Amino acid sequence: MHLITNRSAAVWLPLAAALLVAGCSKPEERAENYAREAVAYYDKGDVPRAKLEARNALQLAPKNVPARFLLARIAEQDGEVGPLLGHLEVVIAEDPTHVEARLMLAKLLISARDFDGLKLVMDQLATLAPDSPDYQVLTARLRFQAEDIPAGIAILDQVLAKDPKNAEAILLRGVALSASDPDRALADLGTAAAGLDREAAKPLRQARIEILSRQRDAAGVERELRALVADYPEGGYGADLARFLVATGRVDQAEAALREAIKVD
Repeated sequence: MHLITNRSAAVWLPLAAALLVAGCSKPEERAENYAREAVAYYDKGDVPRAKLEARNALQLAPKNVPARFLLARIAEQDGEVGPLLGHLEVVIAEDPTHVEARLMLAKLLISARDFDGLKLVMDQLATLAPDSPDYQVLTARLRFQAEDIPAGIAILDQVLAKDPKNAEAILLRGVALSASDPDRALADLGTAAAGLDREAAKPLRQARIEILSRQRDAAGVERELRALVADYPEGGYGADLARFLVATGRVDQAEAALREAIKVD
């Protein structure tokens, strides 16, 4: 008969205790732990591990709200509409006050042009979070779709008065303003982009190119494209520049731009 030594006891007894606690813990508690780990992995940028931990949570508690909402965010990023809707449906059913889930659903309904469903969600958001900048930006978007441009811009001005670096509001305002005052839209977008971090500024700079293109300002488009290539060498803008140069009859320059783009890739 072998006796357990003091040293082996020091190793095995804590492990046995931990296993006993794990075995006795409720599935809901274990699911919460998995969900917390999933969020932590997501915040670190490890999306595959985040998905794995979130799915582990759902195996134990299929209606776990944090895990469901995290999977909804990932599905939105991946463009998976079916899973996105499924996760949001569970989140909202389990937590009717979940503002972020309703905002995500509202954006999806706008894309689907489901205005009856959208009105219901917006009415609920008006009660839950009337001061939410995201809700106000959505409201402005609806004003623009109703062709009430001044009302939409007024709402966005209120948002930006509180948060001058709200990139979504800046972009939406600039695009709306470009129809009537493209020069001012270009100036506003340029000034705002200069004050944002490089990733937040990127959509604003892309919008400037679209506005310049509509104005048939080829020199301006080329200038902005070359600036994007310099600032985001791995962003694929070299190929965009090459296509632009081909369209303007400069094949040799286009080939050079394309070679540089391939070199970076």
